[in-house]
Amino acid sequence: GDERRRIDLARADDVADRVRRGVVRRQGAPTPHDPTVLLLTAVDDAATSVRSRLALMDTARPRTLHKLRLAIKRFRYIVEIAEEMAPEVHVAAQPTLRSLQRRLGGVHDADVLGARVKRFVNQRRKHRGDLRALRTRIETERARRLRGLSRTLPALRHALTDLAARAPSGAVARAR
Repeated sequence: GDERRRIDLARADDVADRVRRGVVRRQGAPTPHDPTVLLLTAVDDAATSVRSRLALMDTARPRTLHKLRLAIKRFRYIVEIAEEMAPEVHVAAQPTLRSLQRRLGGVHDADVLGARVKRFVNQRRKHRGDLRALRTRIETERARRLRGLSRTLPALRHALTDLAARAPSGAVARAR
């Protein structure tokens, strides 16, 4: 109970700090006249980060997938807070974001585990044959997660493009 509350508050504080920094960067002072514009700007900045990570994504380079996952996570958190604080703010991509974050997490887990097994095998060459089945299983799971990812990414790209096209003054989220 209390632990969960502290985590949520820490997440909210982190997002609030990011929003404040964005306002200072864009307006020169942390006092916007319209809180909804502030929230839309934060959502827009986070969506821009996701779009740039999507453009840099390379499934053969685990680091690019991990950075995309972090960008999606930040975007999702900012959207959740923006929608909670300003009911007129709405981003319809939440289920897609959760799904992608979960899939990318599975790929990341497989990448980390695969790298650890590879290091272990390289240090103890006599176990190479014993661990072949485990390495194959890890690679199979990673490939399965990537297939799911490739089916979900177009939905995210579509949602980001659609939101950007409908948004007033460049903000990705739109007021209802």
